[in-house]
Amino acid sequence: MAQELKQAFGLEIRLERVRQGLSQRRLAALAKVDRAHLSFIERGLVDPGIEVQHRLAQALGTSVTRLWALVAEETDPTPNPEGKGSRPKS
Repeated sequence: MAQELKQAFGLEIRLERVRQGLSQRRLAALAKVDRAHLSFIERGLVDPGIEVQHRLAQALGTSVTRLWALVAEETDPTPNPEGKGSRPKS
């Protein structure tokens, strides 16, 4: 489960970065993290601490809460028959 959460969180970071047209280098600079570390985060290879999560969220103009809410939508095994709360897959 932990690996799944790391991958889902990293994917949300990547999707939001790409949606905003930011390169990894630019987001890393804005969030004050190493670009290679950001790459590891986006691929779910490392577990970023809350401070790094907060800096990434700020750099993306969002909140850690919103990012984790998106992760929860992606990883919740409970089917939602009405489709509410589901994001279209990219």
